[in-house]
Amino acid sequence: MTSARHSRVLALVVLWGLCAFLVLASLGALAYPGGTYCEPEAEAYRFWGNFFCDVSGDFTRRREQNVAGALFTRAAFASFAVALGPCFWLVGGMGSRRLGRAVRSFGATAAAATAVLAWLPSVSSAELHTVVALVAAIPGLLAMTLGTVALFPARRFGLAWLGVATLGAGALNTAGYVWAVRHLVACLPWLPAVQKVAAMMLVLWMTGVALASLRRETA
Repeated sequence: MTSARHSRVLALVVLWGLCAFLVLASLGALAYPGGTYCEPEAEAYRFWGNFFCDVSGDFTRRREQNVAGALFTRAAFASFAVALGPCFWLVGGMGSRRLGRAVRSFGATAAAATAVLAWLPSVSSAELHTVVALVAAIPGLLAMTLGTVALFPARRFGLAWLGVATLGAGALNTAGYVWAVRHLVACLPWLPAVQKVAAMMLVLWMTGVALASLRRETA
C-alpha cells in the first residue's frame, strides 16, 4: 500500500471510528437508568453530570442493572480507541521523524488503555479504573502536546491552536480527577462537565486531523 493510500485509509478509519463512537455513546446514554457521581439516585442520564465510565458498568451507582447501556458504551470506547491510534499516527507524520515516533508511541499507549478502560468501570473496580484511566490520559496528553508542537511548523495553525485548547481542557480534567481520587472527594460537580468539554474538543481535533490528511492526499 502506498503512503498516500495508507494515510487515506487511516483518515477514514478515524472518521468512521468517531461516528461510531458518537452513535454508540448516545445509545448507551439513552439506555442508562440513571445515577451520577454527585447524585447516585438521579433519574436517567445526565449529560453534564455523568462520566462516560458511569454508563459502561453492568450496574449503576444506585445498583440497577445497566446491561444495554454498558454494551453500547463499551462498544463506543472501543470505537474511540480504534480512531485514536490512527489519528496520532497521522499527526506523527506531520512533523519531524523523531517527534513523530514519540507521538505515535504515546498515542498507541493511550489508545490501548482507552479500549481496556471500558471494561473497568469505576463502580466495579475503582482502583484498577484509576490506574488505567491515568495510563490512558497521561500518554494521551503527551502525544497531543508533541503532536501540537509538530503542527505549528507544518503550518497547520487551526489544528495546532485547537490542540492547545484541547490540551488545556484535558489537563484540567486529569488534574481534577487525580485531586478527587487522592482526597477521596465525594462530589466535584464541575468535573463531569469538564470531561464532556474535553471530549467534544478532542473529537473536533481528531476530525480536523483526519480531514486535513484527506485534503493533503487528494490535493
